[in-house]
Amino acid sequence: MAQGHKAATVNLRLAPLRGLLRSMGRNVKVKGVKQVKPAIEALDGRELGRLLAAVEGHDWQDLRNIALLNLLARAGLRLSETLALKLDDVTLNDRSGSLLVRQGKGKKERTVALAKEARAALRAYLEVRPKMAQTEVLFISRSWQPLGARDIQRLITEASRRAGIQKTVTPHTLRHTFATRFLQNGGDVATLASLLGHTNVVTTTRYLHPNASRVQEMVEGL
Repeated sequence: MAQGHKAATVNLRLAPLRGLLRSMGRNVKVKGVKQVKPAIEALDGRELGRLLAAVEGHDWQDLRNIALLNLLARAGLRLSETLALKLDDVTLNDRSGSLLVRQGKGKKERTVALAKEARAALRAYLEVRPKMAQTEVLFISRSWQPLGARDIQRLITEASRRAGIQKTVTPHTLRHTFATRFLQNGGDVATLASLLGHTNVVTTTRYLHPNASRVQEMVEGL
């Protein structure tokens, strides 16, 4: 195999060969090249701040967007979980708040604590969310219908463009950002696994990205 070709290109070129071998009655298995997923780059604090600033505004849709991005980046929800949230799943108190995630992976429920910024953003959105909407889904469109996955991806793509962020930003980037920042702030992997809805802690270890300065800081006291 020639070097420098992407796995997808190689696999595409192997397809006619497989067809030819089948037509000749040859039972030869031609293995494709495994595609390696590109590493997801978490946003740093400044990038996250710029992303959120890019959707700031005063009408109810702006406040919805701020709340939505806060849940993805500061609560670590999956996109599907965010879309499935209902009004009754939100609990907001003076000094605390949480979300009941009913549509987690494997249909397992979990409760996710909300950071101060996420609570404030959600409270601001709920105060202006159209009362006439006939759906209990938390995040709704301009036509008062539940938002779809494409709506959120368009929102994130446009916000990252306006914010001048060079990284590829997707809903999963924001979930990754939450996990990375949680660990950088001293959180442990077991708690993070619970927050993310992982049944296996090994799955959570993908978010471990040792930081040289942080490592030096940790070993100094040994």
